[in-house]
Amino acid sequence: MATQKINDADVEVSIISTRQDEGSVLTPRELWTIEAADKLLRANEQFKAAYPGAVLSRVEDMRDLDESNKGRYYLRYQVGDSATEFWGYVAKKPKLDFKRGLVGVVPDDKTPM
Repeated sequence: MATQKINDADVEVSIISTRQDEGSVLTPRELWTIEAADKLLRANEQFKAAYPGAVLSRVEDMRDLDESNKGRYYLRYQVGDSATEFWGYVAKKPKLDFKRGLVGVVPDDKTPM
C-alpha cells in the first residue's frame, strides 16, 4: 500500500492485481481517471449536499479489470465518522449514477495513455 497525491490530497492507494510485477502506485492514466472521477463528484450538487466535507481517503485499482469495467476504480470518502464509496471507470459519455455509486469519465486527446 502506498500514499499518492490525488487532486492535491494525500490518499491511500492500493493496487490489486494477480500479476506480481505490478507497481504500487497509479500510472498517469489511472491517476487521471481517478482525479477526473473525484472532480466530477465534487462538482455535483447532490454529492456536496449528501456528503459535506467529504475527504477522499482511499483508492483501490483493480488492474486486472478493463478500465471501462464499472468495478475498476474504488473511491472511498470519509465523511465525519462515516464513509461512502463510489466506483469510477472510463466511459463513452460522462455518467454519474448517484444511487448505484458509479462515476464514468471520458478521456480526451490530452489524457495520458
